[in-house]
Amino acid sequence: MALRLFHVTEFAQSSISPAAQRSSWHPTTVLVLISFWITVAGNLPLWRELARAPEAALAGHGIFSLSLYFGLLCFTSLGLLLTVVNWAPLLKLVITVLLWLTALNTELLWTGQTALLLDAAHLHDNLGTLITHISRRPWWQHLLCLGLLAAVPTLWLWNINIRRVRLSRRFPQNLLMTLFWAMGLAAIWFIGRNSLLPVLQNTRWIDLLSPFNTLLSLVQ
Repeated sequence: MALRLFHVTEFAQSSISPAAQRSSWHPTTVLVLISFWITVAGNLPLWRELARAPEAALAGHGIFSLSLYFGLLCFTSLGLLLTVVNWAPLLKLVITVLLWLTALNTELLWTGQTALLLDAAHLHDNLGTLITHISRRPWWQHLLCLGLLAAVPTLWLWNINIRRVRLSRRFPQNLLMTLFWAMGLAAIWFIGRNSLLPVLQNTRWIDLLSPFNTLLSLVQ
């Protein structure tokens, strides 16, 4: 009886069945796709703000170059973060939190509010205002932001099989990918440290970068 139960479990299918392994997704592929989705679709308020920015705010840079730089910073940072938590079942849980946090921030920022900041002072002063603001928005806006940006990818995430990789293989893979993302992030920072990075730091655009606007509030 115990053997029969073992063979019908997801663990047995993903660990033993070659067919299940071939149809499963490698965790690195999943975290790359999620990082790309959050970077592009989850930061629509940022891209809108950059498109509307006056030439003086761009400091001689093109909209495309600033958008690309911001996007690469976000993409590599997310890749690094998700690689650090690339351990089953932690990966799916962290991705789910990031998806819903980004979707909520997108709705708030798109409608002229600030992002959700988790420091004690901001929560004490503005949490009630944010809740009231969200409750007064039309239902279709919630459907678009929370549904498309969070619910759809979350359903996809929890309905796919992520390949089970043995610890002896996953640990060196994660270590190598962590080094890869860290080097990529360092290279992007180094390339733009004297020209592009100061422009971003001297504007409110950095406050529009989800989900890091919320995550960074935890350490401020």
